Amino acid sequence: MASYLIDSILNGLPIPEIYLRSSSTPEGDTTHEVVDGQQRIRAILAFARDDLQLSGNKDLELSPKWSGKSFDDLTAGEKQTFWSYELVVRDLGQASDGEIRDLFRRLNINQMPLSDQEIRHATYFGRFIALMERLADDPWWLECKIVTLNQIRRMDDVEYISELFIGTVAGPQNKKDTLEDFYDDYNKDMPEEASWRHTFESTRDLIASVLTTADIKAWSGKSDFYTLFLAFSTLISKGVKLPVSKRSALREALMKFRSSVDLAKKKDAKPASGDVGEYVDAVTRAASDLSRRATRLNIVERLIDKAR
Repeated sequence: MASYLIDSILNGLPIPEIYLRSSSTPEGDTTHEVVDGQQRIRAILAFARDDLQLSGNKDLELSPKWSGKSFDDLTAGEKQTFWSYELVVRDLGQASDGEIRDLFRRLNINQMPLSDQEIRHATYFGRFIALMERLADDPWWLECKIVTLNQIRRMDDVEYISELFIGTVAGPQNKKDTLEDFYDDYNKDMPEEASWRHTFESTRDLIASVLTTADIKAWSGKSDFYTLFLAFSTLISKGVKLPVSKRSALREALMKFRSSVDLAKKKDAKPASGDVGEYVDAVTRAASDLSRRATRLNIVERLIDKAR
């Protein structure tokens, strides 16, 4: 979180190293590429421009004296402390992509463990990861409780958005098995980026037009929302038009089904039958297995087809 980073700097506490890769031309022009630390640099520059007001949350508490302040609110001494803070920068020279990936994998083994997505952030620099991080920046995901602040802090939100995106492109996947393949295959070139992004964003917009924010929160469990998102993406991919007059009926059907599933999942509930029972079984055990994801998707797609 940007505010927590600035809080650490103002308190003189260490922050993670910034990694650069440098290359020079025969004429002596040198280019420095930020390999890891872009978000930290952006946060520092935003605060220095007075574009960032420091704020904490229940997971990351700021020092009380900095809370609510921007750069212009600091005293002269505090500004001097900020400007005199020394960033630790490590230049990797002309290391290849493979050498950089190996470096960060070694760091992950020998230091505090990184999440899988943090490792991807440190090892991929191409089209696919750039798009995933842009899509994850949409505040809608947090507003609807699809992701949490703690997940954002560890970049787990980007990983989940990647799963949703791949699901819209290639259908339901088995666990997270194909994530690395997509990051590899579309690191340098992504010919269908525009159409894939359009399908993804149109899916999100269609969900938001049918369900209220409160409704979406009821579907915000990772397995449930994965199913809902892919079911709506099928409508987009098929070019199905959903008239406004039909959206109310679809919302009612989805929320009725949601309530039935929630009741059936209670400990003292009698075993449910039909689609509800099948869905509950597919979401409570091994929920990310391909077969169970496909089962849930088929059920919700049938529900949507009947309602529209």
